[in-house]
Amino acid sequence: MKAVTQGLTRTTEFGIKGDMYRISKPKMDDGEMAACFLKLKELVPSIPHDRKISKTQLLQHVIDYIYDLELSLEYPPVVFNPTPREPLSEKTIPNTLEVGITSF
Repeated sequence: MKAVTQGLTRTTEFGIKGDMYRISKPKMDDGEMAACFLKLKELVPSIPHDRKISKTQLLQHVIDYIYDLELSLEYPPVVFNPTPREPLSEKTIPNTLEVGITSF
């Protein structure tokens, strides 16, 4: 939960005192951060599991994956839909070809 605390009091250029407020939130400990990074590693398929990567590389993979997901939502894949045609069937008329034989 976020808490608003009163920060410094400063004088503005008009001579009026104004309070600067800042928002503070509880800090996450290292264990919680590590758990979050592990969860990201599980969720993003492009992250290599055979080697260790830095947190910066991990975050870059996450950003790239989110970007790819956004693109796939904006531009769905094109599905090839050929014009429907009748299935092949047997001919009722035999296939005959009358060719005259000529000798050379």
